[in-house]
Amino acid sequence: MPCLSAQGLFDQRSPTKGRKTALRAVLFSLSALVSSPGFAQKVDENAVTRADDAFGLEIGHESLGLYSEGAIRGFSPGVAGNYRIDGLYFDEQASLSSRVQSFTTLRVGLAAQEYAFPAPTGIVDITLKRAESANAVSTVLGLGPFSSNGVEFDIARNLRRPDISVSGGFSWYRNHFSNGGGSTTYNLGVAPYWKVNADIEVSAFADISGADHETSQGVYQALGPFTPQTIKRNLYPGPNWDFTNSFGVNAGALSNIHMAGWSHSIGIFRSEFRSDTSFLNLFTLDTPSTARRSVTAFPSSVSTATSGEWRAEKTLSEGTIKQVLTVMIRGREEQHVYGSGSTVDFGAAKLNGYLNDPKPVFDDSALTRETVRQLTEGLSYSLGRPGWAEMTVGAIHTHYLHDVHEPGLTASSHADDLWQPSLSIAVHPNSLVTLYGGAVQGLEDSGFAPSYAANAHQVAPASRTTQWDVGLKTKLPNDGAIVIGYFHIKKPYIGLNQDEYFGMLGTETHRGLEISYSQHPIDGMTIVAGAVLYKPRARAKPTDTFIRSRPAGLSDNTFQLNIDYILPFFSPISVDSSINYQSKQFGQADNAVKIPAYGALDIGGRYKFSIGKHKFSARVQMTNVTNEYSLVVLGSGFYVPTSGRAASAYLSTDW
Repeated sequence: MPCLSAQGLFDQRSPTKGRKTALRAVLFSLSALVSSPGFAQKVDENAVTRADDAFGLEIGHESLGLYSEGAIRGFSPGVAGNYRIDGLYFDEQASLSSRVQSFTTLRVGLAAQEYAFPAPTGIVDITLKRAESANAVSTVLGLGPFSSNGVEFDIARNLRRPDISVSGGFSWYRNHFSNGGGSTTYNLGVAPYWKVNADIEVSAFADISGADHETSQGVYQALGPFTPQTIKRNLYPGPNWDFTNSFGVNAGALSNIHMAGWSHSIGIFRSEFRSDTSFLNLFTLDTPSTARRSVTAFPSSVSTATSGEWRAEKTLSEGTIKQVLTVMIRGREEQHVYGSGSTVDFGAAKLNGYLNDPKPVFDDSALTRETVRQLTEGLSYSLGRPGWAEMTVGAIHTHYLHDVHEPGLTASSHADDLWQPSLSIAVHPNSLVTLYGGAVQGLEDSGFAPSYAANAHQVAPASRTTQWDVGLKTKLPNDGAIVIGYFHIKKPYIGLNQDEYFGMLGTETHRGLEISYSQHPIDGMTIVAGAVLYKPRARAKPTDTFIRSRPAGLSDNTFQLNIDYILPFFSPISVDSSINYQSKQFGQADNAVKIPAYGALDIGGRYKFSIGKHKFSARVQMTNVTNEYSLVVLGSGFYVPTSGRAASAYLSTDW
């Protein structure tokens, strides 16, 4: 599900000519810090040509895939806490920027089996930046979508010794959302790396991000079996005082050590997100065209997490039969401080009207404090004959404690103690085909209540989950591949009930088929395509008669086709396109409202050229070319419109 802050269209404001000139002057002067041209970085960022499958890849401003950090097989690996940094467990509260991360891969099926301890809802695998063997500087000037504009600067340097390097940079963007609102965002990050010797390497990162004057998106709640009439896009509904400032920090250190026949991987991380007063900008609809306006102000909130993992691996035997033993300890401590909010009703309003009332005085809200502690130990054993078959069996033991301190109430807590077995098998009938299967149990986070819930921001208890999947991967000529897999996942059904309370509603089962195809059919052409054909089904508790069998906001079928083609008669230019389609879905948990099927076409192109020894890439793209309109289902009966047609352009440079 798209996050609210990223779901809007932007207005047409743009920087002055003087600001653009100043930005260019800064970029060109900074490039003089590096004496030799570096290896290509930003210029060669291309999600289509870099993707191994159609399941999900994010690199710089480029992304593709059937899945995202917020949705894999109908669930959210981000909410579930399935982030990894270079393979190690990371509890993310604030997003990591591309100043310190190289790319992010979403792993399911066979790709997820590469981990000794898999996660039921898929894995968000973040790869840290590492400086190349030569110095490099990359810059990006961005314009759009919706007249957004900004600048990025990244540098990679070797510090005297070739085994000590550092990469990092900064960015600044003035954003305009598809709902007419906007924000100013910035980030600054650094990622040093030190290869001490052949057996020891150490890396670290520090990343700061912020968003200033970020407007709150209009959220539309239908109180009956209907959807809102067409909501005008690129029209901010006001008020002009409902903006928020937020700040995020991520930092960590990792090391890989080979000692006495064991390979040790250690990582410790800190992630924080802080927000000033935030707002819910709500339209409550009694009919498709009549609404009441209200704004809820939430007090300043803080979410912090300290997490880490130690993993040790030893090869017991090699040769014809290979045996590998892996032991692991990971842990985390989360702390959340938030308030319930204060609401002011502004009365009847037009659906596409503007609220220009002065800012009222909101009541102060007492703060709730929540703490989550989790400690997990694991043991895994792999046995296999390389090129023939491998099997991995493992078990992890989790201790989980969730404490809640609400104002005026007795403190409450929820504890869980769970053994979670896992099994994965891969068989290679020949050098081209791999058959795989696996099963795993998990204990995953359930996220927190959205701002429009009656218990907004409350953290939900962890969920027990089960998953099994089977499939095959076939290699194709020219580095192509086909992956076909079947999955079955069972989790608690968590969402909004009829009283708008976010919590446990019953059980939810998702099963279906996922397909990925990647190929280079002719010189210069790359195709990455995929489909998910599945059945999300819910079974409510007997007391929740409002809930029907189809979860709100999930489609049965999703398709995506991505093509990138280098023009044979002029190779500096390539063109690309993407087609995305999802079948109809239900807008309410009682299945009384259907959202029609939706499809969108994106097209783009890039022109690569050189000036002297420096490489450039000019990238243009138009999304939702035909300006299709639909609604995104945030929760049962809560909607926002999809983004309309938008254009963007980036000029990337490697010095």
